[in-house]
Amino acid sequence: MKKQLLLVILFITVVLNLSAQKWRDEVSSNYFYVRVANAPMMYWDLPGEPPASLKPGTQFQISNERRNRQEQSFIFPAITGTEFFAIVNRANLAVGIEGKSKLTKKEQEAKKKSKKDNGAAIIIETLVTPVPEWQQWKILVIGRHNIMFENLHARKLITVESGMVSSYGAKLFSQYKNNFRAQIYQLEYAEGKNKGQLLDFGEE
Repeated sequence: MKKQLLLVILFITVVLNLSAQKWRDEVSSNYFYVRVANAPMMYWDLPGEPPASLKPGTQFQISNERRNRQEQSFIFPAITGTEFFAIVNRANLAVGIEGKSKLTKKEQEAKKKSKKDNGAAIIIETLVTPVPEWQQWKILVIGRHNIMFENLHARKLITVESGMVSSYGAKLFSQYKNNFRAQIYQLEYAEGKNKGQLLDFGEE
């Protein structure tokens, strides 16, 4: 009986690992629009038009438009040897937290210890190599199509301003895990044979 139970547990573990590896491969090799799970017509966006909208430091908002693939479609390169990803758009700019890239090393360490990033703006930044902690994100799978993004540096989630998930122009901020409605997203294929479909993370 114990042997059979162990085999069942082993089988489930293998299936889950294969499922996780599949979606990790998908996000690292395809471009996606990021849409708000609780307002399916709202997507991550940058205000204005290129090139002004692609200026590093510009804060993300949500909108009901998918008008610019350069701004709004993202790929998620895996950070080698970790469970984290960068979030990079077609303009090769990264999603990060406001204020980090302007700090000295000493200030960065102080900021890291203080954890005063609650409410910091989510912005577009120049992609740095090696990828710094404030540009690294953990994808938290919470359902078949639903995910959250947790920053490695701040340990906080990308959140729609004041829970206004249906409001055009609502900004994105870094916040504690305290408002599921405003912190859940879905990945919609931006191109290819699966264009318009949601990525299936394999969990119910």
